[in-house]
Amino acid sequence: MYPDCLKDLVGITTDPQQCFDGSGIINTSSLGLFVNEDPAWDNCRLKGGDTYCELLKLAAEMREEALRIVNVDVAAMLAGKVNTKQDCHYSIGQPERGSYYAPSLVPADPSITIYTEKVQGAYIRLDRLALMILPTAGPLLVDLRVYKIVPESVDVLMHTWQIPVTTISTTPKPIISYVIPCDGNAYRIEYTYNPETMQVLSSNYHCGCGDKLKCARGFILENTGEDDKKAYGISFYATIFCAPDELVCGAVANYTYKLVVAHMIRKKTITLLLTKIINKQDVNRWTLLSPEDIQTQLAAYNAEYVSRLEWLSEQPDFYTNSSCYGCSGGRMTKFNMLTGR
Repeated sequence: MYPDCLKDLVGITTDPQQCFDGSGIINTSSLGLFVNEDPAWDNCRLKGGDTYCELLKLAAEMREEALRIVNVDVAAMLAGKVNTKQDCHYSIGQPERGSYYAPSLVPADPSITIYTEKVQGAYIRLDRLALMILPTAGPLLVDLRVYKIVPESVDVLMHTWQIPVTTISTTPKPIISYVIPCDGNAYRIEYTYNPETMQVLSSNYHCGCGDKLKCARGFILENTGEDDKKAYGISFYATIFCAPDELVCGAVANYTYKLVVAHMIRKKTITLLLTKIINKQDVNRWTLLSPEDIQTQLAAYNAEYVSRLEWLSEQPDFYTNSSCYGCSGGRMTKFNMLTGR
């Protein structure tokens, strides 16, 4: 996979032919860079007709692979230069049992709300769950729903777990993990209360003393409203982490670096395309280039790709304002991608 910040950097062709109609292939570029406009790409040597459209579709496939490769190469180069914030393990809703709520005190849809900070590349992964409700009429299968809160509109259902409950327990158990982005939005997690089949334990969202957010500070906000302080028996063991993709998106936030990365994508796309043609042994079908010409171009493209990656690694002013990176003296610092200082 690769981050969204790389998706529309390079298009495939400026040719008006309708080769991509109905294919779902993205053929736009936010930078005006297209594979068929590469200086070394000699369109005059390519056959026309249906074969040319097939070639462009193959180029689109190779662009997808190029995006993955460039993402890995740039992220690996940056990973050795920048200190990334360690994963944070945090309880959202405390796994502690109190007294049972009277039925009149339990809302129709008991819930907790996670208020996220906007941190590019940061995510909250819900890994384990303790749903502290007591089944009173036999085992239950409880739908636990995740909604993205949309102010002044209809909230969006994002995910649903079906949680079997046979007895009350404060021990979080593994669930199919669900990832919430730290995108500045609020997310509500709820179930439907049935007083005839369940009793709900009183529980708090945060621990009762000291720093309530601990290592999660800067990624989520403290729940301060009276209703938000209650967890209604919902307790998640969560992991707050910074995805490696943030490294790349932090680099391409700089326009010059974005251009360099885009040219790397274009060169890698052409390299993969020519390699694919050689391996398919369809040189005569796809292009008028000889195998020797193709090998010469491959060597030139690979050298250009490597030189751009090396240039990027030597720049002295790479920086990011994301909480995903370590601070020095209480403020974000700039890092040299070559020396790590």
